[in-house]
Amino acid sequence: MSDFFEKVLTGITGVMRTVADSLTYLLRKTRIKKQIKDTQYKKMQMLRNLGELVYSLHMSGDLSVDECAPMCDKITSYGEEIKELQSKAKEIEEQKIAPADEEKPQLPMPDTAVCTDNPDETDTSSAEM
Repeated sequence: MSDFFEKVLTGITGVMRTVADSLTYLLRKTRIKKQIKDTQYKKMQMLRNLGELVYSLHMSGDLSVDECAPMCDKITSYGEEIKELQSKAKEIEEQKIAPADEEKPQLPMPDTAVCTDNPDETDTSSAEM
């Protein structure tokens, strides 16, 4: 009987070791993936900062790179488009706050009587006999 329990205990120990190894593997893999993601984010931030610097230098005339000119012009047009869209959004927000009287929907008055569950006393077909 004790041989049976030793085999069960050995099996459980093996399973626990396998689970622990799997968890260790997953934790190490997750940690590396997070480091990759963080490093990629830092890289994108640095590229963004570099792009903003080149754009500013090009627009101020301190830097002249032929390949930058069309991109800088496009960035400027995007900036203008954003300003227009922001002003439209502001107009919509102002209309939401104070709508004009003509924009308020006019609901017609109902031309029917209110129905009730009580039988109509004037209706002879619904009168109790």
